[in-house]
Amino acid sequence: MEMHEIRKLLVAVETLAVRPAQADENTLGEAIGYFKKLVNDRTQGAIQIVMFVDGKLVA
Repeated sequence: MEMHEIRKLLVAVETLAVRPAQADENTLGEAIGYFKKLVNDRTQGAIQIVMFVDGKLVA
């Protein structure tokens, strides 16, 4: 994972935590997507994050 991706993750998390009224579906998607990528990268795939929406697996 590259530094610019980590910065995007931090910005998305800050928005969700500090200014939730300014967050939209893109903010939430970036936070989830980049967090998933960070965990996968740092654990070399030993830990995986999966997301379900309405009981259905989202790829």
